Amino acid sequence: MAEDTLSFERFPLGYPQFSALIGAHPTFSVSRRFSITRARLLLFKQQRVVALEKKLEELDQQEPPLNLGSIQADTNSARIEILKELDSALADYDGLLKRNTEILQLPCAPERSITSLRNWVNATGSITRKETDFLHSQDLCAVGGRKPDSVMQVESLVESIFICFRQIFIMKSLLKTFQHRSPMLVAQSEKRLFLFEGQALCTVTHLCITILIVLLLLVPMVIMQATRNNFTLQMICITLMSILFTVLMSGPMKARTAEIFGASAT
Repeated sequence: MAEDTLSFERFPLGYPQFSALIGAHPTFSVSRRFSITRARLLLFKQQRVVALEKKLEELDQQEPPLNLGSIQADTNSARIEILKELDSALADYDGLLKRNTEILQLPCAPERSITSLRNWVNATGSITRKETDFLHSQDLCAVGGRKPDSVMQVESLVESIFICFRQIFIMKSLLKTFQHRSPMLVAQSEKRLFLFEGQALCTVTHLCITILIVLLLLVPMVIMQATRNNFTLQMICITLMSILFTVLMSGPMKARTAEIFGASAT
């Protein structure tokens, strides 16, 4: 991680330093989805389209069939105006629908990142409490990019291990801890923020996944070799490892059904 990314504390307390902290690492880029508000607006725009559509249908019912056979010869100004309003209302509705689709697909914000931001806010007391209430919302999403669920789960586990053993192992290149020392600090100032260097964390995570896969492949072979004279134990081993492999594929790895069948068959 670049040095300028880590030195967010050089910014003045308040929103300058808060913004620098959020920009220090992609996992800190969390925001509210406003799911309820989005649903309310979508329903409002949808009802507007429905009302205009109903007006158009009622107007069509009042017209003789011969007047509805040509768009170019249509002289009903009220119908033309309704169609223009429908076009505008649908464009507005479609725009919000597409934005909602994109926003609602964003993953939930990592709990550790939310906790770190809360710790900073509580420790410094430099941001108005009302303006940081969003950090306690259940509607937070991760804006700083997405990774497969399996990778995120393993990364979270790796982060937890590094944090638990940070006083035992020297991992300065991977784990950067910041303890605020400011005149504005309060009793909660001992809380820390944890920033993990992205590339190193990714390397360790993929190494762990590789080791797990190798163990799943080699352990059955070793057990089969050790129990080659016991058919019952071999069948139990095959059954248990197949179940474990399928559970891992369908659970943490989030593999699709076809991928699970293909991997289980091999």
